[in-house]
Amino acid sequence: MASATLGTGSQPARYWASIGVIVLGVLVNAIPAIAIDEVFHRLEVYPAWGEPMFDPSDNLLAFSYRLLLAVASGWVVARLAPRHPMRHALILGCVGVVLSTLGTFAMMGYGPLWYPLALVAISLPASLLGARLALRRASAAT
Repeated sequence: MASATLGTGSQPARYWASIGVIVLGVLVNAIPAIAIDEVFHRLEVYPAWGEPMFDPSDNLLAFSYRLLLAVASGWVVARLAPRHPMRHALILGCVGVVLSTLGTFAMMGYGPLWYPLALVAISLPASLLGARLALRRASAAT
């Protein structure tokens, strides 16, 4: 009988662990982004929720921390993946592309088009960069 622990490599356990790691990667990106957005809305750096945001400096600010969070989520996924960390980062990046594409359509007219398209464009490379940094750090530690 196969063990359900991660250490023995049980197929169902690895499958669920992989899904959990990908979900965690999405949350590592989304929760801080929403929290930072909220802070900037309350500080009136950004316009009120639901109002268009066309100021280029506001969009660059939002893009910068979203880029850092995308790298961080790739790093977390690679560090926690039960196997094949780059594959997990690739999947996370693809999820990011899909979610960012949906966001592009949902937020049409609330800001410049370059901003959501840039989020789509960085989703995959940022996730892979984060994973690469995690793997480099792990190999340097051994």
